[in-house]
Amino acid sequence: MSNPITGPTPEQQKIIDNDENTIVIANPGTGKTTTLSFKIISLLKQNVEPEDILCITYTEKAKKEMYDAIKKNSQGEIADSVIARININTFHSFAYQYLLEAGDISGDIIGNNILRFSLLQSFERHGVFNYGKDYLISDMVPKVENAIRYIKNFGITPDTIDIGKTKALLEKLHDPNSKYSTEEVLAFLDRFVLVYNDYENSKDDTVDYTDMLLLFSKNYSGRKFPYVAVDEMQDMNGIEANIVNMLHENLFLVGDSKQAIFGFQGGSIKNFEEFKKI
Repeated sequence: MSNPITGPTPEQQKIIDNDENTIVIANPGTGKTTTLSFKIISLLKQNVEPEDILCITYTEKAKKEMYDAIKKNSQGEIADSVIARININTFHSFAYQYLLEAGDISGDIIGNNILRFSLLQSFERHGVFNYGKDYLISDMVPKVENAIRYIKNFGITPDTIDIGKTKALLEKLHDPNSKYSTEEVLAFLDRFVLVYNDYENSKDDTVDYTDMLLLFSKNYSGRKFPYVAVDEMQDMNGIEANIVNMLHENLFLVGDSKQAIFGFQGGSIKNFEEFKKI
């Protein structure tokens, strides 16, 4: 049986009492999320309106866990009706709700299967690979899908790729001992951009999850929140870090620079250094 929560430790209390922008860096299992919940509880006890607090997590599961942690650690001192009014969202759910209410999106979000189907169609139409369909589906589609998702999280879309400059860099950086020749790599670049462009054109008026964040970054004209808290901040990619900067007046970030579990989407410890400058 776990020990009951009796309140923050002296170290946590010192962190919570800081009224300036705060970054908490600690190893997994050391109570970062608990500290964040205590920070939010402290703000509520200071009569900060729950609507003035924005807490960002990365998954719906983490969102529920944050609500549960605040409720548990408040030990009944904060009414459930108040806790329910705190803005606890994932990046995508917050962006989706804003864009939907602003009329910037229809509400239809493209899922993984549509992206994969579009890639397969483009492979076959342009003869990108000399492989059978089964191998394309099991191996090549997932690899190209991951590559597209990764670079798009840096805001790189087909229209922003300078083919000439990219080819020059590839020629300079290509490993001569690679099993692929420089000519093959350069040829793949052309086809990769072609396939990526096909996917973007296939969406018509719908958006995918990365589009949502890009569109939100471009279109957001709402207020700044007096308090923005982010759990697992090491997982922020460049777009998400920009969104946090757009939204906050006061920041409370927790994370572990040695554990970027969402590195595939562009998460980077560089964000630690950038936010330290604020």
